[in-house]
Amino acid sequence: RSRSKSSKRRPSRSREELPPVAKVFKNLLILEESLRQQVAQQRSLRNNYLAFLTVLLSFLTISLYKLYFSLVEPTGYLKFFYRFISVISFVTLSLYYISGDYHRTIVLPKKFLSSTNKGLRQLNVRLIKVKTPLSDKYTDLFRYSLKILSSFLKWLLNLTGPLKNFKIGKFFEKIILSIENRSQPRVGATEVKLVLNPRIFNTHTRENWEMYRNEFWSREGARRR
Repeated sequence: RSRSKSSKRRPSRSREELPPVAKVFKNLLILEESLRQQVAQQRSLRNNYLAFLTVLLSFLTISLYKLYFSLVEPTGYLKFFYRFISVISFVTLSLYYISGDYHRTIVLPKKFLSSTNKGLRQLNVRLIKVKTPLSDKYTDLFRYSLKILSSFLKWLLNLTGPLKNFKIGKFFEKIILSIENRSQPRVGATEVKLVLNPRIFNTHTRENWEMYRNEFWSREGARRR
């Protein structure tokens, strides 16, 4: 009897298990999302340090111009101030380059895609950039603006203190929640995506992978709304 019961239970377990192809696609989806987050982190790191370099170079350029090329030569404390700024900017830039931070924060993030694809060759997949339409770029900018607005409104609401417990405070909380829902970023293959090697996988498998990804993100997008 125990064998018959176990044999009856086996089909139910096999039904819950995913097919081998679906398991592979699921793992690819997890890998793709992890790589997408890494790409976003590397881009943010590079942009932050590019802004840092721009500020330093601007300070250095302005101070050198005021000291050596300006028609009106600075005197007194102003001259000392420009010299101090030029020396500090030059030393900071030199240390930034010599220490290897320039290579780590500017060069490597730019080469992240190519270096990642070298490691993905053994998996017969490749990470490629997704071209974002201009309309989606405007939509992303609008959603980012809404995110900043919701954060600002939250800050203002927290300043009111006990006002949050009244009807007007709850009314503003509903407005902020509505803005937050509209400010959610796009989901799916927005920046990069994994493609299967056409030399290894046939057209049918590659199309199934694209369909699996699109169906997953359509369900995920509907769930987040």
